[in-house]
Amino acid sequence: MDIARNNLFQYILCIGIIIYMFNETNSSRSIKETILKNIYHKEAVVKEIENLRKKSNTVCTKPKRKGDKIHHLIRHPRDTTSVYDKLGTQSAVYFSGKEILKLKAFYSKIPSGSFTLSLLLNPEGGQHDPVTILELVDICNGKQTHNWLKIGIASNPEILNSGQKYFVTLKTERSKHASTVYTDTNYKPEEWTAIVVTYDKHVLKLYRDGALVAVDRHQHGAIFQKVSQNCKTILIGGDEHSKTFYRGSLKDLFIWNYAKNHSELEHSNGKDDRLFVSDSFTDAKKWRSLFKTPPHIIQRVTLSTSSQIVIKAPPCGETVCDDPVLLKSYRENSNLRHFKEINYKVYNLMNDDGSQPQITRKQLQKQHLALIDAFSPHNITFKQDVKNIKSTFLRQATVLYTCDSISIGDNVCDDDCFHAKTGYDGGDCDDLLPAVAECDLISIADGNCDPECNKFIWEWDGGDCCTPGSDFCFNPESQHRGYLSKDEFQDMVGEDSSSQLNIYLASTINTDVAGLSTYPWDKHVYGIN
Repeated sequence: MDIARNNLFQYILCIGIIIYMFNETNSSRSIKETILKNIYHKEAVVKEIENLRKKSNTVCTKPKRKGDKIHHLIRHPRDTTSVYDKLGTQSAVYFSGKEILKLKAFYSKIPSGSFTLSLLLNPEGGQHDPVTILELVDICNGKQTHNWLKIGIASNPEILNSGQKYFVTLKTERSKHASTVYTDTNYKPEEWTAIVVTYDKHVLKLYRDGALVAVDRHQHGAIFQKVSQNCKTILIGGDEHSKTFYRGSLKDLFIWNYAKNHSELEHSNGKDDRLFVSDSFTDAKKWRSLFKTPPHIIQRVTLSTSSQIVIKAPPCGETVCDDPVLLKSYRENSNLRHFKEINYKVYNLMNDDGSQPQITRKQLQKQHLALIDAFSPHNITFKQDVKNIKSTFLRQATVLYTCDSISIGDNVCDDDCFHAKTGYDGGDCDDLLPAVAECDLISIADGNCDPECNKFIWEWDGGDCCTPGSDFCFNPESQHRGYLSKDEFQDMVGEDSSSQLNIYLASTINTDVAGLSTYPWDKHVYGIN
């Protein structure tokens, strides 16, 4: 195995090591909380709090506005505590990334015109982009959605490297196109955020933690015809069609049949005759699970953020663990460096008959000894487990570890999907190729696979290229395609991270990547002391 793969294998394991390193006291405790408890001593925490307060030593301001432009509001931490502290400790519904709930008909009386929707969200990190959290659907037409109303997390496609923000999409009956507005800042994992959406048949407004952050005036009139009200309901937890699901908690969902103003939002007590939908999620009796396993109800949720310390990744780093203050504290506190043993499991692919393994036993042993040697000065050792998976299909399949298969052939050129294995994003990236032959229409569905017609726009050559054993099947909906998404691959392997750090070795479209590891947001990984 070459040096690049050797170094990469160590880097992949390092992703999980940080989780083990700071997760020794309580496996369910968030990484952020554990870092604060174990790495900073009391004096360092106090100092960090003071530094943060000095940096944001302003109160909530409301600068002059020009037109509809919404200025970013700067807040001192104490200004937002009232949003949460008055709520105390309550219950919430937790989605692990594989559940969707549908509001039962008896409770589903969705306003067709003006409305106010309020909810509290606590997302985990590493969400799909985009991911739907709540949407309005038509159950009389097979849970169809026409972008009447959708709330989720996504990056803004019009802004390069915008980061993932909360978004709201709305499309009324009279409008040709949907409107989408975004919050002013990126969503923060493991932090409760109050999202409020109002619409008065003319203006769509989005509030984040009590601050008005976005306005849209392109929608008019009712969202849908009132006669179809009984067909409309709400789904929470994800999008069943795209198989993208929300991971995190949700609580206090309220929907009124009128648009509240800012003052009414601040003094709302939940007691209102015009409150159409109300659920604090002490249980899930008002909802029906679309899948076999329903989400969990968390009975005690602390929402106060008044004493929370936020540590951000340094400008030249990728994570908070690149912060030199954290590294220095770890070096200077020997109690943090007691002996640790980390379990990791390698999933090695090979053909059905055991031939052509992704990596040989000798190479695996060499990697294992190199890891032990590299981390022994830090009192960290490793326990290796290897599982050989005999599957010619998986051995020959290519894993799209940054490309989502639903993006192939969506009329948008995605850099992560620009590869021959995907037909260069199903033809979406043809403009980037030096020369592309034109498709002769008489060649479509003629029984032969014609590369120039093997694109989404020509329905993948009428299906001629998606046959058993074909190397040119690019259709993401075909069972004969030669690529898998990361999630599909891990589901087919059928293992979780409940007792070890998983290392998946597979062929990818990125030649610099040797395999996939457990990601930092796989929260069930733990170390054995």
